[in-house]
Amino acid sequence: MILELAAPASLPLGLVQYHDQPALLALTVQHPPIQLAIQSGPRLHITGPRAHVAHAFATRYLTHHNLPQKGEIEIELTIPAFMGLSGDVMLGLTIAQSLEWVHNLPDSLPA
Repeated sequence: MILELAAPASLPLGLVQYHDQPALLALTVQHPPIQLAIQSGPRLHITGPRAHVAHAFATRYLTHHNLPQKGEIEIELTIPAFMGLSGDVMLGLTIAQSLEWVHNLPDSLPA
């Protein structure tokens, strides 16, 4: 089964105090989005724009959780680098969410 996942860009506005803890205040914007498709595969294989960044995030995530290096990810769209829209962070979170689905792990991100 092929799963498709989309995530918005995030425009950071600044830091705020929330319950005596620092927090990032940001807005999500529709464009440019992150869109990718993932399916189970015998090895970790990532293609598309910024695949090298996604591969680094995926390897770190799988190693941290002691999971096998598997999953085929095709990145269709991603946020360009250095736009100030949290492209790397959003790509990393999208990759983590998709790898959770491939490995049948419970969702760690809130709904």
